[in-house]
Amino acid sequence: MTQLKLYRLPETLRKVFKKPFGTIYKSTAALHEKVHEILEKRLFLVVVGDISLRTVQSFSVTPHIAVIDFKAERSPLPPYTPQAFDHASRVYNPPGYISEEALKALFQAVKALPATTCLIVEGEEDLLALPLFFLLPRGSYVIYGQPKEGAVVVEVTDQLANEAKRLFSLFEVVEG
Repeated sequence: MTQLKLYRLPETLRKVFKKPFGTIYKSTAALHEKVHEILEKRLFLVVVGDISLRTVQSFSVTPHIAVIDFKAERSPLPPYTPQAFDHASRVYNPPGYISEEALKALFQAVKALPATTCLIVEGEEDLLALPLFFLLPRGSYVIYGQPKEGAVVVEVTDQLANEAKRLFSLFEVVEG
């Protein structure tokens, strides 16, 4: 059986991922307004993180893709069932890595758009916004949580996609 690759975040890049890639929304009301603005324009909306998903779903919105791990800041959350997705799948992705399995699942979720997909991650989903920045169609939006600050809203642009590819190319490849 072929082992899938893991891509490890190098220590030298950790500080890059502490900074938001987009605009931080500290208020739920402001985020609610932004989410509806995105959907009115019929753009794709992707959410990474359980708290971000719960917040977006509290607006009666199902994102096109959600990536969750049933944790918030590495602490388990009470069990809940994500609602209203066309597809759901489970993937393995260890903390501090991007797994080939997760990459393939993200690619399939993007390929399935506009169908909705929820990816449930065993491990950690924190780094999985990065490949979405280069897999998603330009003009899509990604929302993810910035601990103790709020929700980050990022528009996928050519510039962001190129930077995400560059950063991903610096990850260390290891066998899973």
